[in-house]
Amino acid sequence: MRRLLTWRKNPARTLLMGGCAAILAVAGVAAFAYDDAGSEVGWNGILAPFAPADLEPEALEDLVASLDDTWKDWGKETSALITEFYEGEHPTVESQREIVEKLKVKLETMASALEDQRYESVQPEIRQLYSRLSRRVAIAEAILDTVSTTPEQARQQRLASKLLDLRNAVGAVRADVESFRNGSLWVEWARLNELREIAIKKDLDAEGSAVLADIAGKLAKRGTYGEEMNEFISRESFLGLEDAIKAAQETAAAPVESNEQLREHLVTLMETLDEYDANPDAILAAKVRELFHTTAELAPDGGETLQNALKAYYLNYNVRILVSEGLVSRVVGEDRQEANWVNDCIMSAHVTGWQCTNATVSADVRPSSNGAKVDLVLDGNVRSNTAGSVPQATVYSVGYYTFNARKAVVFDGHEFKLEAARVSASANNQPVDAETKFSGIPLIGPIARNIALNKAEDQMGEVNAYTIQQIRSEVSGELDSEVGTQFESASLELENKVYGPMRKQGLYPDVMHLSSTEDVIQSQLRILGPTELGGSRSAPGVTVPAQGMVVQVHESAMSNGAERFGLAGKTMTESEIRKLIEDRLTELLGKEFKLDAPAEGEMSNETFVFDDAEAMRFVIEEGEVKVVIRAGLKRENGDIPPQKITVPMSFEIDGDNIIMKRGQVRVEPIPGSPRPANVAEQVARSRIMIGKIESTIPEKTFENNIKVEQQGRSLSLKITSIIAAGGWVTIAAE
Repeated sequence: MRRLLTWRKNPARTLLMGGCAAILAVAGVAAFAYDDAGSEVGWNGILAPFAPADLEPEALEDLVASLDDTWKDWGKETSALITEFYEGEHPTVESQREIVEKLKVKLETMASALEDQRYESVQPEIRQLYSRLSRRVAIAEAILDTVSTTPEQARQQRLASKLLDLRNAVGAVRADVESFRNGSLWVEWARLNELREIAIKKDLDAEGSAVLADIAGKLAKRGTYGEEMNEFISRESFLGLEDAIKAAQETAAAPVESNEQLREHLVTLMETLDEYDANPDAILAAKVRELFHTTAELAPDGGETLQNALKAYYLNYNVRILVSEGLVSRVVGEDRQEANWVNDCIMSAHVTGWQCTNATVSADVRPSSNGAKVDLVLDGNVRSNTAGSVPQATVYSVGYYTFNARKAVVFDGHEFKLEAARVSASANNQPVDAETKFSGIPLIGPIARNIALNKAEDQMGEVNAYTIQQIRSEVSGELDSEVGTQFESASLELENKVYGPMRKQGLYPDVMHLSSTEDVIQSQLRILGPTELGGSRSAPGVTVPAQGMVVQVHESAMSNGAERFGLAGKTMTESEIRKLIEDRLTELLGKEFKLDAPAEGEMSNETFVFDDAEAMRFVIEEGEVKVVIRAGLKRENGDIPPQKITVPMSFEIDGDNIIMKRGQVRVEPIPGSPRPANVAEQVARSRIMIGKIESTIPEKTFENNIKVEQQGRSLSLKITSIIAAGGWVTIAAE
């Protein structure tokens, strides 16, 4: 009811009241009647009855106006649908699902447009709208599913999930015992066939419960059987079966309860989420985490539906690194050429001569859902010119051989796992001349030469097979040895030089996942503390340059990382802040880091006083990275209490340079801090803080050059695009 009776403070929507009490009375009765009719149905009374600021009709009107003519009608239709979603009447669950489905169709259209370069001209606006709308629709649908699910339905859903786990556990035991003699006896003992039939069902009846109880009882007697049997039913597969049976029994026996407090908790959760979306800070983030847990305990499905939505948009990965196959090949790529003499004994012949080997090293990224998988590829050819001597003759041959070697490397974020090299080869040796003891003798010499060549030709199949075997042996041995040496200490070095400093500074991700497709390696990280919020699903349409990479950083990763600097509640001079940042980044990067020295006379003795709750936060939207600083100043001429200072930054690529531009700095009092005596005093405070921030965070030009050091080689990349939208900064480099 609170959400329906909340009236937004918006001058555009203020009612003009001239003292007409009758009109107010009618409006009040109408609101109460609507609340009675629909507030307890679906999301009514839980979602706000008005759009958030970034989806208000005025904001949507501006966005639609910026679309080109071919998209304007679509934009107007979508805008009207969003307004209807928030402000229209949806008295039934069916009507609420209908509006959600319509919005999901619009989101699918946006996703398709973002992935299609034909619509590049409207992608900035579409990306902005997609980011604003997608999370709101997902949360609304999750709430609708949560409140529409009866406790009994939720119990059946949970039980169906546990029965599926039981089915998998039965399969694991069957596969295990079938590898043993008399395995069928164990199938009968554990009643696996009956268990499978029970697990296929969506519910558990009395007969099925009795079977589960029987098997659980047998397994519970572990320790009372003979030593051999006890050991066997202590195998991992039987332990898994026991756990699955227990989970199914507990879920089936759980009481079916209805909790009337759920809606009230959902109201509070949604109010807090709306506040966080509008003005994020550490206090609201912690409140969202706490409210979710208390609400989940009341939800009939244990909060699973809400959890999935919140994980996707508020607790997701907040750093993503996408590396193309082309860039990996650039890093590991190498052309090699070797020429060497041959002096060997092959098939009873003494072979001498020379050979020239040309080889190219490249990378082939392979699909893998559990770790990034890369095949290191060695392609090459060998040309030879040799003489094979036996007592009867010397045969001169030329050879041309090719080989392809692959060695798979799988990286899970911590360990490099190497697979044995796989080598294929081909060989083509051709005899071209021969000398015998009869060479130079008319008639006999040519005949002897032809006999020697024919004999050599007959043996070429065997010679080629031997050569292929030799190539495969030598190439696989060399590749295994060389790659093994390179990766032998890689994991240890990664731990010491990267993860160690990250852990020390609280920046080590709590979740890390690496995977790969046919041509891209994806690393996803989440920097998140117990009271913090994380990232969200990023808008689709991220294109990885064929020879480059993409780095995506969410505002939550930047904010959570800034919190690790420990500035909150501190009183520090400018020089102390500079030293703290330099020391932290030097340790993190493994090399000295220095900030640009301030111009002479710019460094003052004034001291920053940071807010106790939060010192710094980042907000990324509409092409800008906004740095939100909560700090005041200790000054000889009078202290300034902590202010909320918003510094918008934008980035522009200009050839070999990246220009960081600073927008209009905004200063406002922090709620709860000492208020100014009057407007003039606040204006004076703002001017002082703006001047201070502008001198501390100047506009700057950076060299557009990223150097990648690998195996003593240096690789240069240039940033090709920087997109700041929907909470993410997306940087592409090639």
